[in-house]
Amino acid sequence: MAGENNEWEVEPSREPQQISKNLSEIRVIYMDTESTLAKIAEVIRDVTQSGPVDIGRSTQAMDVRGWDSLSYTMILMRLEEVFKVTLPMERVLQLSNVGELTDLVGELHKRVR
Repeated sequence: MAGENNEWEVEPSREPQQISKNLSEIRVIYMDTESTLAKIAEVIRDVTQSGPVDIGRSTQAMDVRGWDSLSYTMILMRLEEVFKVTLPMERVLQLSNVGELTDLVGELHKRVR
């Protein structure tokens, strides 16, 4: 209704360009994360030869047939080649799932660009 205080109204002090810019940055970050996850999943499937297994952020090594310590080493080496990064072993040893691996690769990859 006219004259009511509507919490959904855009603040008059904010410029539309600023709002648009912030949204596009969020989209870029989301797309980068999603494309990084997709590429990591592709590498995992290729190295483990696990076939069309669903790999998401919560996936752990025990969820993927063929993912053992040797294949994990091969996965890490391939990811370093693909993303042109060096994965610090002290951080790799703390990872518990593919989502954390994705975040680490994404963080390092942004530094390289």
